[in-house]
Amino acid sequence: MAVCLLYIVAPVHHWTVRRFRTEPEIHRHFETRSRVFLEEAAQPLRDAGIVCRSLFREAPPVPGILDLAEQLGCTAIVMPEPGWPDMLDRSLARRLQRARRDIPVTLARPPAAQERTT
Repeated sequence: MAVCLLYIVAPVHHWTVRRFRTEPEIHRHFETRSRVFLEEAAQPLRDAGIVCRSLFREAPPVPGILDLAEQLGCTAIVMPEPGWPDMLDRSLARRLQRARRDIPVTLARPPAAQERTT
């Protein structure tokens, strides 16, 4: 088994951000953040002997995730289950499930001992 971890960021077009930062600066910011986040996420998998590949992409989330999964030949997409009731059903995981591609999307819930309470 191998795992591909993806940190995806929707392209930033809003003038309040673009007014103060250039496109390359915004890209570097998110790419740097992704390295830290992905390394932290990959470590427990590597410790368990699971091969991990970490990827960063700037793309609209739903098509970006699905297109990359197809390109990499992934057999499944696993997303964390939203930590709160999603009454409007707008979570990224739910939108991926509704996209109706050939790759199944599974929602994973952390073990009870690791769940955060707020």
